[in-house]
Order: sequence, then structure tokens, then C-alpha cells
Amino acid sequence: MSRIQGPSVRRRHVVGGLCASGALGAFAFAAVRTQQSSPAQTSATTTQVQSTTLATAEMDRWSRMVGSEFTTAGFSLKLMGVQALNSAGVRPPEVTRDAAFVAIFDVLSGGYMPGDLIYRMTSRSQVLDVFLNNAFTPQFPRRMHAVFN
Repeated sequence: MSRIQGPSVRRRHVVGGLCASGALGAFAFAAVRTQQSSPAQTSATTTQVQSTTLATAEMDRWSRMVGSEFTTAGFSLKLMGVQALNSAGVRPPEVTRDAAFVAIFDVLSGGYMPGDLIYRMTSRSQVLDVFLNNAFTPQFPRRMHAVFN
């Protein structure tokens, strides 16, 4: 007599998938941190100086880069736009930017990117680590967002 698998199989797969994505995220985060702190990198100081430009840039700087292409983890992305995020009240003193915003990217090549991960992105001479999340819709099936606060 064969046993019919019910909803518990799907639940198990979902839980397994969540665990796997969490492990992948932890691995990717650890890999980025290892790359940053590796003493073998001869251009560590240069990379740090370059990454601070966009890593701490205000919304107007990002807006001027709309149309620019970035590469990361075998994917090509294009900055499609920048949108201000509304926030009420006084910004905390430890926040480095004047206002929060979201950078909107479309994946150009490499298929679909896994989201909710930190990626080391490169554009021209800029290098920075960015947390990207999926913002897929039927109209924009390869959209990614990065929030800067």
C-alpha cells in the first residue's frame, strides 16, 4: 500500500528552502567579509577609498548615475531609477545621509538573481557592498531594490 503525501511535504520543502537560503545568505555574507579583510589584497586601501564614494553618497549622486551598469556575482544590472523614501521626524545623528532612498535596478544578464543578500557591486571604478532584495513584478520580472538610509 502506498502512502499519499499531503501538505506536510510542501511545508517540509518550504522549511528546507528557507534553511538553505539562510545558509546561502550567511555564506555569501561571510565571503564578502573575508574578501574585505583579506591582507593579501594589494589594493585594499584603494578599494576602501573607492567604495566610500557611492557607499555613503546622497540621493542626488545616485540620481546622476541612472542608466549606469553594475556587475556582481556574474550578473549585469542597470540602475533604472532612484526614489526618495518618506520618513517623518528628525533623523538620528548616527545616520550618514540626509534622507533615505531606494535605488532601483534591473538585471540585464545572468537570469534571475537571488535576493536578500549582500553583493559586492562594481561600476566603473566604484566598488561597494549592497544588500539587494527582489522586487519582481509581472511588469518588471528582473527588478532588484537597494535601500540606503
